[in-house]
Order: sequence, then C-alpha cells, then structure tokens
Amino acid sequence: MLTLRIELEGTPGDVEEQILFHHAHEVRGDRNAYSARSTSPRRTFKTASIPPRNTRDLKRGDIVIVNETYDRYKGELHVVLRDMPNDGKKNVVARLPEEEWILLDYLDAWRTFKLIQ
Repeated sequence: MLTLRIELEGTPGDVEEQILFHHAHEVRGDRNAYSARSTSPRRTFKTASIPPRNTRDLKRGDIVIVNETYDRYKGELHVVLRDMPNDGKKNVVARLPEEEWILLDYLDAWRTFKLIQ
C-alpha cells in the first residue's frame, strides 16, 4: 500500500477527516491525467453533509473531497495530478508536500493508498 504524507489546509470537517484518515482508498481503474479518484468514500458518506469550503483552483499535489453541491460524487477523494480550475464542487482539504510529488507517479489504476500527517 502506498502511503502519502499530507499537510492539512485548514481544519477539515468531521466527515472530511474520516474520509482522509479512516477510509480505505483505491484509485479507480479508469484513472485520468488530471486526478486519481478514490470513489469508495462516496458510498459510505452518501447521506453525510459536506458543505463547500476552500474551493480555490486546484494545483498538482492537492487533496480534495467532492462537496455536497455535486451530490452524485459527494465524498469522493481526489489526488490532483495537474493544475485545473475548481468548479466549486471540490473542497481542498490538504496538500502533498512538493518533495513527495514523485509518489504521484505511482498512483496507477487500482493502486491502494492511505494518507498520513
């Protein structure tokens, strides 16, 4: 299992903290060039409240959680691989320190990973 050390950006909500540190993560099989998506938390937290916050544009190494404005995908955790605009549906909750970015190359399809501080 790949372990990614992250630095929180602000204080995560209770649900966000559960998704970050107490949920198993696996990159979807259809990984794209912009983000590695862990979709299993959206099933676990489909009825939870994840209000929008810190919806700045996304930078390589950001860790984001889809908020409740995008109900179908609410609770998904994404590791951002390329800079892109944020449509307001993703909360930036943490960042991978730049010296850890080499690990982004190992987030292949179906790869399991966990996040630590």
